[in-house]
Amino acid sequence: MSSIKSGKAAFNHATSTFSAAKKTYDAEIASGHFNRGKSVFLWMQGESDFSTDAQTYGQGLITFLNKMKSELAFEYTGIILARAMNNNDLSADQRSLILTGARNFQGYISRQINGT
Repeated sequence: MSSIKSGKAAFNHATSTFSAAKKTYDAEIASGHFNRGKSVFLWMQGESDFSTDAQTYGQGLITFLNKMKSELAFEYTGIILARAMNNNDLSADQRSLILTGARNFQGYISRQINGT
C-alpha cells in the first residue's frame, strides 16, 4: 500500500498515465474524431498486498482513490478485481482461490461503486 500514497511511484505513475491519456482524448475530441463521454478511472492492484488485512488495504485504497479523484476529476471509478497473488509457497490454483484482505475489500468496494 505504501507505493500508492501521494508522491510515491505508483501514485505518480497513475496520475501521469491518466493525464497523458486525457490529453490525447481531449485532442481527439477537439479534432472531431470522437464525442465527449464519461471519464472513468479503473484500478487493478492488490496481488502484492495479499498479506494486508481488508481494513488496512481498504483505508489505503479509499485514501488513494479520493486523492486521485480530487487531482484528476474523473466521473466514475472502477475496480478490476485481482485474481493473482505473490506467494510462491502455493500452487497457481491455490493462489487464485484465496480471498486475501485486498481481494475481500476490492469485492466489497466494487459492489458499493456499482450499487449492488
